[in-house]
Amino acid sequence: MKKSIIISVIMFLIMGIFMASVNAASATVRVGASNSNPDIGNSITITISFSQPVGTASLNLNYNNSVVQYTGSNAWKATDRGGSVKLDYIDASFENKTITSMTVTFKTIAEGTGNFSVSNVVISNANGDELSANISSNATINVKKQEEPPVNPPINPSTPDTNQKPNSSTSSNTNKNPNTNKKPSTNTNKDSNTNTNTNTNTSSIVDTNTNEQNIIDNSISNTISDKENNNQTYDEPQTEQNEEVKNEENKPNYMVYVIIAIIAIAIIIVIIIIIYRVRNYE
Repeated sequence: MKKSIIISVIMFLIMGIFMASVNAASATVRVGASNSNPDIGNSITITISFSQPVGTASLNLNYNNSVVQYTGSNAWKATDRGGSVKLDYIDASFENKTITSMTVTFKTIAEGTGNFSVSNVVISNANGDELSANISSNATINVKKQEEPPVNPPINPSTPDTNQKPNSSTSSNTNKNPNTNKKPSTNTNKDSNTNTNTNTNTSSIVDTNTNEQNIIDNSISNTISDKENNNQTYDEPQTEQNEEVKNEENKPNYMVYVIIAIIAIAIIIVIIIIIYRVRNYE
């Protein structure tokens, strides 16, 4: 009985160790896209990630080449085969360097659905031990056309209304207001002031003013004559001042004559002195 218990315990231990070694010798591979709904002409990045660091990797990334176009990768070596990209990674420096992901870039070229998947995956850890790849997910994108901004319809100029008729009604108003005011030059008591107002109705109105108008006209004429007289009286002293200024300007300046005479006398005296000394010298 004891032997059977011991054997069963040993079997469980062996199975646990075996399962642990199996789990340690596998890695999960996932595929993801940076943008699942890009527009035509956009650039997208496909990332292939590993659940644990790998020292070497070799796989194929499959894509729809009618929707996207391969543009590049960060893999050690990448070869585009039109619909599939062969990706390889190896630590060329032999320093046990590992990676946890690989990226590939594409450009969307047409509207439609693009699927990305991996196949023929061969990976190993930093020690060179081969790992089994468990592919858990793939990537899908839906490429759409870029929405164009709405175009505002052109504004049609307003069409003239042909139903409108031109206004043919014209109005003419002819007013003739000849005003004839006859003022006599002599101050008499009789004054004829005739105002004729002629309208299109051919009606004439004649007004005759009496002595009141004559008195007003006389006062106006007297006021004008007074102003003329005042202007004349105002101008007289001003003209007298102008004449005085002109007379002062025409007067000779005697001081100039005196100075000239003094200079002439001094010259004569000098000449006489010179002649006198010359004669004495002889």
